[in-house]
Amino acid sequence: QGIAVAGEELLVSAYRRSGDGPKCQIFRIDKTTGETTGELAVVGEYCSHAGGLAYSDDQRLFVSDTRRLYEIQLNGIETVDGEPQGVIHTWELRFPLKGSFAAASREGLWLGVYSKPGPGLMYRIPWSRLNHNKAVLWATDADHLFEITPASQGACLDAAGSLWLSQSTSQYGQIQQLDPDTGQIAREYPVMAGIEDLGCEDNGTLWSVSEAGSQRWSNWEIFYPVVFGIHIDQLKAGND
Repeated sequence: QGIAVAGEELLVSAYRRSGDGPKCQIFRIDKTTGETTGELAVVGEYCSHAGGLAYSDDQRLFVSDTRRLYEIQLNGIETVDGEPQGVIHTWELRFPLKGSFAAASREGLWLGVYSKPGPGLMYRIPWSRLNHNKAVLWATDADHLFEITPASQGACLDAAGSLWLSQSTSQYGQIQQLDPDTGQIAREYPVMAGIEDLGCEDNGTLWSVSEAGSQRWSNWEIFYPVVFGIHIDQLKAGND
């Protein structure tokens, strides 16, 4: 599951492993009330995970699947034969580049590669490379790369430019604040197990979705609501 902040809305991506219809969906959620205000199916036969969401300053929405990246039209969706067509463009991601999770910054789109027990990777693709004439993205398209902590599950960049990463399993969870230029970890904070993607709000709130809230993992000892927010000041106070 992925999450991104878009104005007064939270965007949450989800996927299902079986059943009819598109496997990947995006839910629009009012971040004040928690009400689901809309749904969008990501129509694409290859989309099967939708683990990352990123919303840019110029209102471009991206869904990252393990092997594909989708740009989505959030508003003004065209309808063809009665079906919403929200996908603007698709890029194939060639190994070792993957889309386990995603984040947006002024410089470009970040794609994170999940790995365990070894370290993962964080790639930054400059916006100039994300044009609609390209059908394939390679690791060589990235202008920045560094290793990240094993079991990293999500990322976002805050208003000050810090990169935030989450790591989790069924046994533990943590959030890290990093320097996006060097990849150096500035701080680490313990949080609930099962935390996945992150979405940064300008007021200092980190929004997240929890794998421990998924029906797929209903036998976990730890359960946490699917969507929740943590203010950065709360993390610092708890750490002190």
